[in-house]
This record gives sequence, C-alpha cells and structure tokens, in this order.
Amino acid sequence: MERTSDPRLLDWLRDPMHGGDEVTGFDATGWEASIWILHAMYEHERPPARQGGPGPGRHRVRWSDLARRLDIDPFEGSRPPSYRSFLSRWPELLAAASEGELLSWELERLVDHLVEATSGREDARCVVLYSAIYANTPDELVLFRAELKELVHLPDATGIPGPCNLWPDDRSWFVYTDNDLWGTKVSGSAELVAALRGDSELETSSLGF
Repeated sequence: MERTSDPRLLDWLRDPMHGGDEVTGFDATGWEASIWILHAMYEHERPPARQGGPGPGRHRVRWSDLARRLDIDPFEGSRPPSYRSFLSRWPELLAAASEGELLSWELERLVDHLVEATSGREDARCVVLYSAIYANTPDELVLFRAELKELVHLPDATGIPGPCNLWPDDRSWFVYTDNDLWGTKVSGSAELVAALRGDSELETSSLGF
C-alpha cells in the first residue's frame, strides 16, 4: 500500500456524467448493475455506556425488520440509505449505523466478493480515495494505491474512517459511499451484484437509486 498524490487518477471521475467530487466522494455510474450494502445496526438490551457494533448485550437489527417495526419505507422517493431513512422515529436503544464506512467484518466480506469479481486475484491493484472531510485535508488529495488483499487493513494503516471510493485499475467495479450515508454502493457486473445480494451476512438493497 502506498500513498499517491497523482490527480490524474481522478480525471475520468470528473466527467459531467458522474456525480460528487473528491470532497465527499464520487457517485459514478455506467456499470451493468448496482446495489447498496446497508451498514449494520445494533440494538442494546439496556442503556449502553457507549455505543458500538456487535458484542455482549447487543444484537443486530436488520433494516428490513426495523422498517416493518416502525411501518416506514426507508427508501421512499428513491432516498439513499442515511440518517434520513428513519428520521421520524428512532428506537431509544438502537445505535445508528456507521456513517461513511463499513464495519470491519462488512469490509472483509465485501473484499472477498471483489476478489472473486477480479479473477480471484488478491494482488490486483486498485485505487483508494478518502474524502477530504474525513481525512481533514481540504487542500490535499488523500489517495492510495493498494492490492485488494490490503483493503481489509485500511482502517489500521491509514487511521482514517472508510474510503469514499475504491476501484481496480480496469474499472470493472466501483465502490462509493459518502460521509452522510449509512450504506455503501457497489457497482459492477450482474454477477458481482448477485453475489452480494446472495450473501446472507450482508444486508443489501436495490432501492435508493
């Protein structure tokens, strides 16, 4: 994994057909299919000393179950997954999903699927872009070149919350999230999207686009 400041790596993303920017992340389009990975939420059995992910006294609550419980459509009006998804009502002991980043176990599962979608090559090279907001570098690009197998170590290696964009050199797939989002969008082949949808550990949605 190596830091780079080559702005040419982003030239293709600055096309008017794509949304976003390097400040919050590029929401690029043009792949065969896309899907949201919905960031996991955990409910506490009693008021917590601090909020967090899985652990004693906490259990996972899937978006679909919460939507039924509250009788809410989180994706009404093609709304992407975010704090706005359940804005009107929120259970007192439910910790919010992480904004702009996957939990470590979610990232590991995503990387496994990306490796499979990249001819099984763990050493395939990719580009990693961090938003200027999370990196706290408004005047500097935070870009890395890394091998796919190194992506699971990004949080420890960089000390920055999850990247806003990931893509391989051949651009066969693309990963996007934003500082305000409770989901990570994965675009690529129909096979990749089907594999993510079929992963029983990840919760996904084809709504919110």
